[in-house]
Amino acid sequence: MKRRLLAGFLALVMALALLPASVFAASDIPDGYVPIYTLADLKENIGSGYYLLMNDIDASAENIAYDTLNNAACGTLPKGGVVNGNGHTIYNLKSTLIEKNLGTIKNLNVAVISTDEDNDVLGTDSGICGIAYYNSYGDDTGLIENCNVSMTVRRSFDKLNIGFITCGIARGKGSVRNCIADLDIDLKYTGTNKNSDISVAGIGDDSRFADIDSCLVMGSVNIQTPGYARLAGISDEDSKNSANALEKVNVECASTSRSAYDFFTLSSASSVRNSGGQSINNRVADDLAVNYTYNGNAVLNGKPDAESKLYTLESRASILKDWDLSNVPSETPPTDPKPGDNESITVDFNFEGNIGHTRSWQFDYTDDYFYAQDDGYGYSADLAKASLCLEMTTFSTNANTTWRGEGVGTAISRTENVRELLNKLNFSSIQYVNYDVPLDDTSDKVAYTLAMKYIKNKDGGTDTLIAVPIRGGGYGGEWASNFNVYNSDEKLSRNHYGFQTAANDVLSGLSDYVQSHEIKGDLKIWAVGFSRGAAVANLLGRALNNATIGGIKPNVVDIYVYTFATPAGASRDSAETFFDPNIFNIVSPVDLVPRVAPTAWGFTRYGTTLSLPYDKNDKLWDKFEEISGMFTREIKPSQRTFLDRFCEVAFTNGPGGSSAFGKVLYTDVQQDIMDFTGSELGTPPGSPFEKSDTLRCVLSNSALKKVLSCALLNYTLIPDALLNLNTLGLAHYPEHYLAHLEVDNLQSEDDFYSSYHARTVLVYPPANKQLKTCDIKVDFWNTKGQSAGSYANGTCVSGEVSLEMTDIGLIATLPEGSGYSFTVSGSDAANVGAEIYTYDASELEPVRTVDFASLPISDGESSTVFIPMDEYDDYYAKDGSGNIYAPDSDSENPDLPDDPDEPYTNNFTDVSEGAYYYDAVLWAVNEGITNGTTETTFSPYASCTRAQVVTFLWRAAGCPEPASTVCQFVDVPKGSFYYKAVLWASEEGITTGVTADHFQPGATVTRAQVVTFLWRWDMYPQADKSAGFTDVPKHAFYADAVDWAVEVGVTKGTTAKTFSPNDKCIRAQIVTFLYRYFVVD
Repeated sequence: MKRRLLAGFLALVMALALLPASVFAASDIPDGYVPIYTLADLKENIGSGYYLLMNDIDASAENIAYDTLNNAACGTLPKGGVVNGNGHTIYNLKSTLIEKNLGTIKNLNVAVISTDEDNDVLGTDSGICGIAYYNSYGDDTGLIENCNVSMTVRRSFDKLNIGFITCGIARGKGSVRNCIADLDIDLKYTGTNKNSDISVAGIGDDSRFADIDSCLVMGSVNIQTPGYARLAGISDEDSKNSANALEKVNVECASTSRSAYDFFTLSSASSVRNSGGQSINNRVADDLAVNYTYNGNAVLNGKPDAESKLYTLESRASILKDWDLSNVPSETPPTDPKPGDNESITVDFNFEGNIGHTRSWQFDYTDDYFYAQDDGYGYSADLAKASLCLEMTTFSTNANTTWRGEGVGTAISRTENVRELLNKLNFSSIQYVNYDVPLDDTSDKVAYTLAMKYIKNKDGGTDTLIAVPIRGGGYGGEWASNFNVYNSDEKLSRNHYGFQTAANDVLSGLSDYVQSHEIKGDLKIWAVGFSRGAAVANLLGRALNNATIGGIKPNVVDIYVYTFATPAGASRDSAETFFDPNIFNIVSPVDLVPRVAPTAWGFTRYGTTLSLPYDKNDKLWDKFEEISGMFTREIKPSQRTFLDRFCEVAFTNGPGGSSAFGKVLYTDVQQDIMDFTGSELGTPPGSPFEKSDTLRCVLSNSALKKVLSCALLNYTLIPDALLNLNTLGLAHYPEHYLAHLEVDNLQSEDDFYSSYHARTVLVYPPANKQLKTCDIKVDFWNTKGQSAGSYANGTCVSGEVSLEMTDIGLIATLPEGSGYSFTVSGSDAANVGAEIYTYDASELEPVRTVDFASLPISDGESSTVFIPMDEYDDYYAKDGSGNIYAPDSDSENPDLPDDPDEPYTNNFTDVSEGAYYYDAVLWAVNEGITNGTTETTFSPYASCTRAQVVTFLWRAAGCPEPASTVCQFVDVPKGSFYYKAVLWASEEGITTGVTADHFQPGATVTRAQVVTFLWRWDMYPQADKSAGFTDVPKHAFYADAVDWAVEVGVTKGTTAKTFSPNDKCIRAQIVTFLYRYFVVD
């Protein structure tokens, strides 16, 4: 029973963590409409449905086949179907848009261009119409209204067996209302077939019984043929309330079987040939320059006449004032700057918001983003924001109405936001993969998009950019794959199985895409993801850095990967093998999602992980409200400590493997969790829901009661996790991440790292009760003995220290740069513990934890814990008698072996034999240079501070006494563990500090700085030759040090061509550098 409850609870917690809010929000698109972003969308989906253009379309940017019977781009719009152009324009059509219209086409603008070069599209004996080749079929008729056509047809024929037809709007007997055709027609036949026929109609041709009403024709027409010609200024049959405002008409033709006016009219011809014709109230511009030569005789020469009585003459100005010409399209798209011109533009986009409907935001974009790594790897703030904005459009739209749908129409409906944005960014050849799969599918897949564009490089040449945004929300039963951590056929040290399987599929699809498209110049790839999509994008980025796709092996510098709220899907054993300087993972320390799969189970991420600031920031929440439409000030810094404590207790690792709450092996409950989440989250919700309703969407009422009964596990944080559902979810909103990128001025990796260190104190209760029920009093004091905050009788009083009582205990957030102490008293004080967490801005999880599992308190007494100003100094507690007690555990200073001369046994679970740093770690610990971060972990991928590195070097040098006892650096306190090391390093010329009086001991050290420290310790030797790294500038302060380090074997670089000087230097690399220098010959 406990096992099933635990499985349900874990499924709930991880699902709540991974669920990006309200992904099923309703769209602003009218119900039932399919959004159309490309001509391919319309071609693939046209049927009896409703279709809405979402943007202008440039048909020349798409590889469209004009392959219907009459060379139209799209097939038949059946009866009942609707194409609503939404006021948008389709540019650069080579032929007719739609083969047959039996439905309704409205509010659409079309620009058609057909020249002699387009013979591959149109044969000689064919025709072209602006909107539809036929506006009727049999007894069924179509309606075209409020449409505008710009038509340029310039063709010369030396062979014409039958004829060539040109019509501004459509042929057939349907209805055409309130339409305008702007014509530039030039048709010349130079052959000898006098039976050939060239036909031009301003609006409609072959339109007997058609309803052509309130239409306008403009432009010019030229027809020259030895055969006969047909011209209808408006229609060859009926029209009414319409006008011919052509500026020039020239028709030269011949016929021995017909009279001059049989097939020539400046208006409509029906009343000439058919009794009862309905051509009335038509007008012709009186200044039309017309030349009509028939069988060598000038029939009309100069101005039109009204002899046929089918129209009245009126000035062109008077005619045109009756029509709105503002929507008549130009021949080509507007020449505003576009992505692809290497100019920065601001792009608006829509995304599924957490308030239940579509929201909009904007970002800057330029193709130049994808040349930044040519000058060295590094975080790009502008590209990060563009990446997150693109990713936010990938969430499924219209998910509620398409939950169990499948096929192309479903994919179109679910991708309306990403389609719109990719088109605005000038991408084409867009493919949508797995968006057509029903949302109750639970397989190991992701939905993703592939799109490409050609971009101009710095030399003026052409390269190819492929975007790969991976869906980050709105995927239903796919949740089951999030929990498919281990596969029975795979070793447990491998990557997260569900994420890796999905990443492999994306890589395969991308390879096929590359192979089937023309790649010009260098192949560049832009992969982005959020949440589940981020985990997949992270693994995809790792694969891309070594992959050949479609027969092409892209350069690492041409691969750009940005992920957000990224779960840890890479095994530590795998991550230690690779260096991926082009992968950036942006995470929030108050978001639960990046903490799963847990690091305690051996998971991490490839590339560089950057942790967002988490301090209280009113500007952040103002921006969040602006982006999301939600007002909140919910997330508090204490949430980070809550998550640390939760993960510490919930995710454990023992001899049997990964476990939960130390109770059940995860592999024993994995399938239960997958079945549970696949069933619950694969079921369509009854209506769009917000985050506050997620719990009831995940669990039934009966299941909810069972989960609450998990309190029998005696962890007070479990009900707390449920009660704080909204707060946990809010931290995972993509709008929250975007707000950070907007206001935190995170322009470089250093801006993430330069955020302050901070500490929190968790005073926690016995396992079987909550602290708020205990009789305790807690007083915080600053170094001057002044009160900094207190807790008593259920009331928190914050001062310098911010206090908050939570279900896991009392959380105190300490300011930076000062020491504090706190005293615990009361009848229950002897039963509580205190854990101090130290944070580094560059790390997601604590860099140091100090735990007083039971405070030294006798009955009626108190205990005081002292927290030093420097985060890495010693912590201790005093009882009421003044006796001093060390912490029960300290990740910074675990016990060393009693006899360091004895062979050291590897007790570290995260240091595998065969790892490149294995020998170096054992040596460093055995020699007392460093310790593990706990008794069983070394944390090889944790970063180090400047203070730690000079201390390591000082210890490796034998801990020599410095000549002076006075330190020049004001930020190096006397008595700190690194005080002598900094004095010594300064005297030896190993470091000069960051300024004359600041050493910045807590700053994260880079690879360049570490090899420079070693080089200076070795007395500045000169290498015989350059290492040849492309990212090490010749005059950089570390250039000589890098050349020396390579020559003596301290490092080989991160790749054959790169050293990655600005990347943080992790613990594994530092001890390896030292080991190779001091031990290896």
